[in-house]
Amino acid sequence: MSEFVVLKVAAAQLNRSTARTRQYITNGSFGDEGVGWRRNKMGNLEISVDALAAFTPPTRGDARAGGIQSATTLRHFRGSKTWVLKHVQESDVRRGWLELTDKAIAVLTTKATAEKAAAKDLSPATPPEVEEDTRVAEAEEDFSDMVLDL
Repeated sequence: MSEFVVLKVAAAQLNRSTARTRQYITNGSFGDEGVGWRRNKMGNLEISVDALAAFTPPTRGDARAGGIQSATTLRHFRGSKTWVLKHVQESDVRRGWLELTDKAIAVLTTKATAEKAAAKDLSPATPPEVEEDTRVAEAEEDFSDMVLDL
């Protein structure tokens, strides 16, 4: 049986917030319940150490501060081309617009591929080591002696 750590410790290991780590669980990034994650007796979320080791979080950053990425512009150009093909009648203007759009799509495709490769290189290979949280062991104590029989 694999070892599990509480959500807060897992978030610290991933260098992410607990809310973002909870979203990873909801998205299925750690696998199915019982295998990659579970709830302990207190109802707290726990994530498997093996699932944490296998998971690489996506790159971080403020999209607005970083500017518009080439992939976004590429998507808009492809949408424009589809719209022109559907709504604009055959003419010299349409032909010129389609040539310009095709050139832009070619350039943006190479840029988007390069940005994706660069982002992949920046992502951490292994999450930073975090000390074991001793509160996990305390939370899993048997609370049967604290229950009153009335």
